[in-house]
Amino acid sequence: MKKTWKGFILALSLILMFFSPLKGAAHAFNREGGQFTSVSGVIPEAAYRNYKILLKEKYLPLLGKLMTVFLADRDKAYKIESLPGEGVFAIESRRTIQPGSRIYIKAIDEGRFHFTGELLLRKIVKFTCFVEVEISYKSNGTEVGYQADLFYSAPVVIEGVSNFITEITGWDFVGKKIMELIENMHFVLDQAACLDAEGWQEILNDRERLENLFFPVSFTAEEQELIQDLIQKEKGD
Repeated sequence: MKKTWKGFILALSLILMFFSPLKGAAHAFNREGGQFTSVSGVIPEAAYRNYKILLKEKYLPLLGKLMTVFLADRDKAYKIESLPGEGVFAIESRRTIQPGSRIYIKAIDEGRFHFTGELLLRKIVKFTCFVEVEISYKSNGTEVGYQADLFYSAPVVIEGVSNFITEITGWDFVGKKIMELIENMHFVLDQAACLDAEGWQEILNDRERLENLFFPVSFTAEEQELIQDLIQKEKGD
């Protein structure tokens, strides 16, 4: 059955050659006519404290490194690199988000993370997907609720396949993969909140492991100091 599905989607992908590529710029994404999905949930207050410190433009590459380290056991990895231009970053994951993908930061502060992107995704076939993600956070003092809204536009055939699968399985396979990035980010922020000085030093000392991750990781002196400061603040030292 799995092979049949792959053959079906692969056959449909050949039709994509007869469609014009998506037009427009990701940083000028138009929501009209696109697909929409939304998820909500909660994260621990400690993870949100890390969010407020780590989720700044200059620390996004560090967040990508931490995601690669903490998600290695889940067979996942992310790489985020700053590019020329205000708020422009290259992003890549181990499997789904392919090289050449870009995100454009629109807002990033204590209560909101808003970005658009032009993502080259791979799910049996490769296709370009324009996205807009807006996440809002609200704390009640114990935990933090979040609402993540995703708008995306993919080639017509891909959207058709996604809608067809949604009708059968109840989930949007394109939206699910993009939202997975947000869920993994929250997981890593929570893991970072649980770090102690000994655990952090153990990570730094295991250079062989860091070098052999899917995306090799090396922390700068500034990044190491930032994490150490986070640990001290979290533990009240």
